[in-house]
Amino acid sequence: MSTNGVPAARQDHGADPAVGDQAKAAMPAVDSRVPAPIRDLQKSLKQLDRRDWWLWATAAVILLLLCGAVFSLSFPTVFRGEEIFFRDQIEIGIRGLFAMVLIFTLFALYQQYLIKQLRSKLHAQIAVVGELHGRAETFERLSILDPLTGLFNRRFAIEYLPREIARCERSKQSLVVIMMDLDGFKAINDSLGHAAGDAALEGFARRIKKATRSADLPVRMGGDEFMIILPECGIEDVFRPIERIRGCEVPYGDGAIAVKFSVGWAQHRRGELPAELLRRADEALYAQKHARAASSSS
Repeated sequence: MSTNGVPAARQDHGADPAVGDQAKAAMPAVDSRVPAPIRDLQKSLKQLDRRDWWLWATAAVILLLLCGAVFSLSFPTVFRGEEIFFRDQIEIGIRGLFAMVLIFTLFALYQQYLIKQLRSKLHAQIAVVGELHGRAETFERLSILDPLTGLFNRRFAIEYLPREIARCERSKQSLVVIMMDLDGFKAINDSLGHAAGDAALEGFARRIKKATRSADLPVRMGGDEFMIILPECGIEDVFRPIERIRGCEVPYGDGAIAVKFSVGWAQHRRGELPAELLRRADEALYAQKHARAASSSS
């Protein structure tokens, strides 16, 4: 799309349902408050750091004392006058040094045991935090995505559209909404079964993802009705994605399901409410749907 300065090349969304930097920015914000498990984890880490410093400081002090004792015993002539008395003192000093080394070793082992216990607790807390984070991501995705097609759902689109309209108005850009409704979807369900209907919806959703830009927002509004929000686009830009979606065939069983659709669109008018924009796009959609039905019956 080049009329409004938007690149004509379109990016394939692939299997990733999270489409568009603007859409990602509009997703629900994460609570800024630190959860209790993370606070406990931070507290335990600080406690572990303090224990490490205390252990090393104690080791340094004891080693200095041992060095001082050995140094003092290395110069007997300075502090001792009698040889027999000196030998007795040497023997007592060696025993004392051995006792100090033994006590320090036991103390160090006990401190290492406490640190190991703290590390085990931290590993458990990290696992809990990781599980909670995974669940939060899952719940967030479930709250904004359609579980069958992976497109954004109606609730998210209704919340997103006013913000996108306001952004486009501030930047003096246009915005277009495309509404699509599958033709003969009930006949697919009746003749081939609901599994075939689900396959048709999934295949059509994949086709929409491939036909739209990363800045666009493809939505499953419900049932067989879809919507695409195209920011920074004019009416003349809607035909490219529509033509790329046409001719959709979904492999099913030994054959393929031809998915046809009716389409309508509307360009936002400055100051227009989102509900009015959607109403005009719906009216354009059903006008085409009724025209097709009338031409097929005649």
